[in-house]
Amino acid sequence: MRWREKGFSLIEAIVVVVVLAVGLTALLRVVTPSSSETHADPLIRKQMVAIAESLLEEVMVRSFTAVPGPTLGNPHCGVRAQFNDVFDFNGYDTDLCSPMGYPLPDGSNAGLGEYRARITVNNDSWGNPAVNGARVVVRINHARGGEVVLVGYRAG
Repeated sequence: MRWREKGFSLIEAIVVVVVLAVGLTALLRVVTPSSSETHADPLIRKQMVAIAESLLEEVMVRSFTAVPGPTLGNPHCGVRAQFNDVFDFNGYDTDLCSPMGYPLPDGSNAGLGEYRARITVNNDSWGNPAVNGARVVVRINHARGGEVVLVGYRAG
């Protein structure tokens, strides 16, 4: 009588490993983003931070008290260089002002069409009625998602 061994042959084991490798590779491609997406996100985020920082600085260097000048309405859709005090920036929204996206101070957008910038400026006394201040919120969004919010405070 011939004795038959129990278990898998080497060929069967190799076939199982190959099938599992192909299946896991397909699953990982679905679950993880492609390398182009992972490399683009930090760049987009860095650009959003740079835009937010430059806008916040642009607002903070303006005069706190109202400066006589043309009333630009709300939202302000003029060139930001015409804004002469902090509160002129309240309501600024590039979606409403520029269908081409985030404009540079000269009005051009230089390839920044997928970015949206919004600014709100509110009176804020920080719980002390003797303090005259403003809270500035700058929000930057990108068409592919993500948001950067910077908040600054200015005393008068």
